[in-house]
Amino acid sequence: MKQKIFILFILLLLSAYSYSQVQVKITGMQYQSGQSIPYCGTIDFGTNSTVTVNFLVELEKPYSHSVGTSDLYIYTKKTNGSNPIQRGHQIVQPGMWSQNNSSTFQTTFSITLYANEFNTSGGFLYATFKSSSNVEYHSECNYLIIKTELPTFSISPTSVAIPCGSQTPVTFYYDRA
Repeated sequence: MKQKIFILFILLLLSAYSYSQVQVKITGMQYQSGQSIPYCGTIDFGTNSTVTVNFLVELEKPYSHSVGTSDLYIYTKKTNGSNPIQRGHQIVQPGMWSQNNSSTFQTTFSITLYANEFNTSGGFLYATFKSSSNVEYHSECNYLIIKTELPTFSISPTSVAIPCGSQTPVTFYYDRA
């Protein structure tokens, strides 16, 4: 009998936990040009130094789940181990949620990213919803951020005076940096 009560208690606890979650989704991601980026896809700088992306963040929670006045943040990270950089913020008031079987909230963001803030190996963009009780919910997936490394080189010597009409050859050397 005790085992059945314990199992029932665990099931109730798990269902209450899963019922009280807030789902965070980043959808409709596109470049400023209008070109779409697939859901949970890759933001690619190519050889550009900046890129602007526009997207929608959708929050969904059970109707009865109260989160109070909360915050929605957009972050990027250079690497998994790096500190997040805040790119956007929206305060979410209790009255801003729709009133259906479940409550939803939607807002749009336009974020400009700079290539020099990311490695060629890739960073990522994600959203975090922080409730009034400081419980954090992260977006279902991250958008990978990549860029194409531009070739760099140096020439030596860096300065040579060559008189007009000189017939003497001058040799320069270059190193790939």
